[in-house]
Amino acid sequence: MAFKTGKGARGSIAFFGPHPASCYSERRGSAGGLTRRALKRKVIMTTFSKAMATWGLVLLAVIFAGYFLPAIIAHRRGHRNAIAIFVLNLSLGWTVIGWIAAVVWAFTDEGAADSAPAGS
Repeated sequence: MAFKTGKGARGSIAFFGPHPASCYSERRGSAGGLTRRALKRKVIMTTFSKAMATWGLVLLAVIFAGYFLPAIIAHRRGHRNAIAIFVLNLSLGWTVIGWIAAVVWAFTDEGAADSAPAGS
C-alpha cells in the first residue's frame, strides 16, 4: 500500500489506504460504515445483550437469595442463633446437607418448650 496524503481533509494529513470520506459512501450508509440492515442488527443485538445482562443479574440475585434463605428465615423469625445459622449456611451451605441442616435449624422454635405451662 502506498503512502498517500489526504486532500480536502483538515490540512494535509498523511495516512495509509483510501480516503476516510470513502467510508461514508452511499452504498454503506453514513453510520460508521454500516448498511441500514447491519445497523438495525447491531441495535437489536445491543438491546438483546443489555436485556440478557439484566436478566443475568436478576438470576444471580435469586440464586444468592435462595442460597442464604436459611439465614434470612432465621433473621426474620428473630432466632437467637441467627448468626450461627448464617455462619453454618455460609460455610457448609454449598453442600446440600449443610443447607438442609441450616433450614431445619432456622425453623426450630426453641422458645416453644419454655412457654409451655409447667403444670400440663
